[in-house]
Amino acid sequence: MIPFACLSGELIFSDSHLEISVHTLSAIGFTFRLAHAQSDLSGLLQIRLLFASAPGTCLTLTRSSFTLSLDESDSYAQTWRCETADSAFHQYASLFIQDFQDYTGLRLQEDWGALSTAYLGRPLSYGPCPSSYPEAKRMLHQKILVQKGFEDFPVPCGVCLYSPNAIRAFIGHSLPGFLKWYTGQTGFSHPLLNRLSCIAAGHPTCPDCMPDDNLLLAFLDQANAFGLHPCIVLPPARTSVYARFLSLVEHLAVHSPPELILNDFGMISDVSRLFPGVFPLTLGQSLVRFVRDPRTPVPCGDTIPAETSLHLQGVPVFLARFGILRAETSCCNRIMSPLPMAFTLTVPYYPVNTSVNCVLRAMCTAGDRGQLISGDCPAYCQDTAMLYPSSLPMLGIGNTLYGFDTRSLSDPDYLKVCLGKTGDRVLLDFPL
Repeated sequence: MIPFACLSGELIFSDSHLEISVHTLSAIGFTFRLAHAQSDLSGLLQIRLLFASAPGTCLTLTRSSFTLSLDESDSYAQTWRCETADSAFHQYASLFIQDFQDYTGLRLQEDWGALSTAYLGRPLSYGPCPSSYPEAKRMLHQKILVQKGFEDFPVPCGVCLYSPNAIRAFIGHSLPGFLKWYTGQTGFSHPLLNRLSCIAAGHPTCPDCMPDDNLLLAFLDQANAFGLHPCIVLPPARTSVYARFLSLVEHLAVHSPPELILNDFGMISDVSRLFPGVFPLTLGQSLVRFVRDPRTPVPCGDTIPAETSLHLQGVPVFLARFGILRAETSCCNRIMSPLPMAFTLTVPYYPVNTSVNCVLRAMCTAGDRGQLISGDCPAYCQDTAMLYPSSLPMLGIGNTLYGFDTRSLSDPDYLKVCLGKTGDRVLLDFPL
């Protein structure tokens, strides 16, 4: 079983579902947050938890196996505590705690040892009404005021393409023509693009947004023709798409093995087992969780660098067993402690949290971010985003809330400090 296993969950009622964010786990139960205030859970039938120890692993608790109590001490959102006598849950939780202690060297309390959302869940956030994506980008990108010093920046640059339209633009242009298109889409030109050596395609958080296999294979051919280092980004995989993603990896293995940036622990386990040594593997930034929520205000005078789950003792050694020798992480508007392994620094956007349910789709379809909408994805995220107040540099795109680092593309000295000694690549990550 791979650590950091409990990803999310659902409360199941007779006529509705509610998504929960698990943020504390023990061998006897867990606590979770709700996106909206909920004074009464008496109609609750089941709780379903999603684990990342194996693809599609779920654990369902019935109403008779647990008791709930409300903890009102948490001002962030309502927090409920669930205590359970379910033997399957006890087994999962005990295995998780044991693995966590074995591989990190950290000792957890037997009873309600709190684990940060950096390792367990992705806390739900509140967003405003959908807005025009171009307008949302314009309001954020005007905050970038490029200073001198990027012309001879010592680290090469790459760009990440999320949507099929962006990948088609890359395939259908010459390299100068693509860069012209790219700067037009992002709204500004940056000197780092003159050091372009890497190109990535895929999606870090949403399986519904993954381009089809033929488009990705054509992308690889074009990247190799341009002399660029290609990367394929794979998101967390639901059971319904997991086989498709493994099939894609099979095709990549015989076509032209690129670097794989993986955001799913089950996929990491299977790729390292089925294709040992075939692909350079990178731990995606969705799995590199910050110990401290990047939205948390920094106290005045606080100069302590930010830390991630990679800073925990034993984690890089554990990842190396699966062939993971580099990671992908972000600045998050704060200087980061030096990482103990090679890494790619993605700027200026970074995922703050990700929901199993597509919040944007729920808002556009039902007007309620808490609704679970099934069926084919209409791809609202191609031209619509959740725009936040100007004091909060964030965008809600699809199922993910993205933070926006206002300094990384403005101040070269700040970017050099964030890269430290082991950061060897800057990846321009605009959700295009």
